[in-house]
Amino acid sequence: TSLTINVDISSNVSVPRVGMDESYTLNVSKTENLAVYIKAETYFGARHAIETLFQLTEWDSYNSAYVVLDSVHIEDEPFYPHRGISLDTARNFIPVSKIKEV
Repeated sequence: TSLTINVDISSNVSVPRVGMDESYTLNVSKTENLAVYIKAETYFGARHAIETLFQLTEWDSYNSAYVVLDSVHIEDEPFYPHRGISLDTARNFIPVSKIKEV
C-alpha cells in the first residue's frame, strides 16, 4: 500500500489577515493505494485540510500502522471571517497596555 498526497494552492499569500480565504477541499480515495488531493486558495486552507486528514486517520494496532477507514470528500471553510484568541489573565499577569496591543 502506498500513499500519494497532492496539494494545489492557488495563491502565494503567506501572512494571515482578516477575511482571508481559508477554505479547502479534501478528497481521500481509498483503493489499493491511498490517494489524497487537497485544493485550497491559501497555505492556511491547505494546513486546515492536513489537520482534517490527521483526524481521519486511526491507529491499527494489529498491523502497527495508521489507516484511513474509507474514501471521503470534504469541503470546508471557517464559519467566521476572523480568528479569536483567549487570554488567561488568571494564571498569567498581562499588563493592560499589552492586551490593548493585541
